[in-house]
Amino acid sequence: MVVIAVALCPAPGCRVRERTTDGTADDGGVDALLRVGPGDDVTFEYADLGGRFRRARGAGAVPLSSRTVVRVIPPTARRSAPGDDVPVQVVDVNRPDADGRFTAARMRRIDFEARALAALPPGRASRVAVPAVEGVFGGVQALATVTVYGTSWCAACRDTRDYLDRRSVKYQFVDVDKDPARAEEMARVLARVGVAADRVPVIDVHGRVLVGFEARRLAALLGDSL
Repeated sequence: MVVIAVALCPAPGCRVRERTTDGTADDGGVDALLRVGPGDDVTFEYADLGGRFRRARGAGAVPLSSRTVVRVIPPTARRSAPGDDVPVQVVDVNRPDADGRFTAARMRRIDFEARALAALPPGRASRVAVPAVEGVFGGVQALATVTVYGTSWCAACRDTRDYLDRRSVKYQFVDVDKDPARAEEMARVLARVGVAADRVPVIDVHGRVLVGFEARRLAALLGDSL
C-alpha cells in the first residue's frame, strides 16, 4: 500500500492530509495499542512548522517543535474511511513514562489535528489579557466558518485579515477587546486544545486552531498553494 499526500478538496477550507491510494485512512489501531516504546515498530505523525502533517519512523525523528502532540500509527492499524471522528492514539514524546515508554491517549482525528497545530510555537502575535475559564470539556467543533479572534490594535491580526481578504476567504472577525463574551469563547476554544489564551490572533479554521499569524500554516490549513 502506497501512502501519498493529497488535498481533500480544491477550495479554501481544505487541508492536506496523508491518505492511502485506495482512499482509506488508518485509525491508529486504537484497540491494539495503549503504550509504545522507542524500539517499537510504529509510525509517528506530527504537525510541522509549516502546518502540514508529516510522518516519521521513531520518536527521535519527530522535530523538537512538534513533539508535544504526536499520533501513533502501529503497523497493525485497521484501514477505515477518513474523517474527523476517526479515533486515533496520541502521545507526548517529551514525556516518557518511568520505563521510557509513552502512554497513548484516545481522541478523535479532529482533536488530534487541532491540538497538534495549536501546540506549535506561536506565529506573530500580540499579548492580551483574557479571563481564565474553567470546566472546559469535550472536543473541538468543526465549524462551517473561519473565525479570527483579535483586536483593532494588533498588527498581526491586521495581517491575518489582509491575508484572508486577498484570497477571498470568508471569515468572521471577533474583537476580544470589545466583546467580553466572545473573549471567553476564544479562551474556551484554546482551553479545549490545551493552550493558554494570552495572545492574538487566534484563527479557528473549521475546528483547527492556529495561534498567531504564520502564512505557511494558514495556507496549509486553507489548502492554498505555497
